[in-house]
Amino acid sequence: MDTSPLLNRLADLRQTGPDRWSARCPAHEDSSPSLSIRVTDDKLLVHCHAGCSPDDILAALDLKWGDLFSDRWQAAEQAAMAAGHRHRQKMLSEITQRDYASWVVALAARDKERGIVHNLEDRATIALAVEVLKGGQANG
Repeated sequence: MDTSPLLNRLADLRQTGPDRWSARCPAHEDSSPSLSIRVTDDKLLVHCHAGCSPDDILAALDLKWGDLFSDRWQAAEQAAMAAGHRHRQKMLSEITQRDYASWVVALAARDKERGIVHNLEDRATIALAVEVLKGGQANG
């Protein structure tokens, strides 16, 4: 997956492990890196330890939810734009948030089956995903 749309825009970026980075969060005044980034085969996961929502992080970077996913999400956006759907941005944002949340919950279930214990960051991401799937807002 091409990580450049996100990683190239972050300050004080440093790799903390395989497919993991930290950086200063662009959504708040951050004197030390509080943003964690994890890369999977087709998604980028972001988590601010200071509590900024993914929506706020993406807005600060002038990115959208689709930028966290592989090209198939961009293709879906282009198809919606070609169809002229007047609410396409809101619709795609909601779809990708639910899909992202579904993926997070599925990954958590797989990890549980494998006996993997999640750290606080992962548990916070999972809790947010569950909230989105229950109909709550991702930025709430």
